[in-house]
Amino acid sequence: MADHSIEITPIDDQIPLLPQTKKDEIEEGRKVDHSIDINERIDEMFKDLDNSSIKSCTIFKVNVWLRESNPDAYTPKMVSIGPYHKKNTQLGPMKKYKLLYLRRFLKRNMRLDVKSYISELEKVKEKVLKCYEDIEKLGSDSHEFCEMLLFDGCFVVEFI
Repeated sequence: MADHSIEITPIDDQIPLLPQTKKDEIEEGRKVDHSIDINERIDEMFKDLDNSSIKSCTIFKVNVWLRESNPDAYTPKMVSIGPYHKKNTQLGPMKKYKLLYLRRFLKRNMRLDVKSYISELEKVKEKVLKCYEDIEKLGSDSHEFCEMLLFDGCFVVEFI
């Protein structure tokens, strides 16, 4: 039978899982405190979390690993809705159909024109952008983003 041994190390010699809340060092002859209270660090992390757009993010990109496992399942073949596949040139021909659906939508509701809808979309643009995970900003042309929202939204409404 083989000999087995277990080494028991006192707890004092182990590396702590969390940094010490107070750690004093001697640096050039003076006492220096390099640590921040753990509560302060976590509170700062919470502030960063509150300031991020993660709370409003509701439209996500497909996980890279999942996308790579079956790229065809996650790439639109006919129409792009939203900004994630907007630059796919193969989906460009559908823009004329979106335009037809927009015209049909406007004919049913003659109270407002395109300018009015774009104006309303401008008011919620920042909020809408925060709904998307990891979105590239569409440059300084907010009209382009709002136009995409109008075309895609009317297309979906009219299609359904």
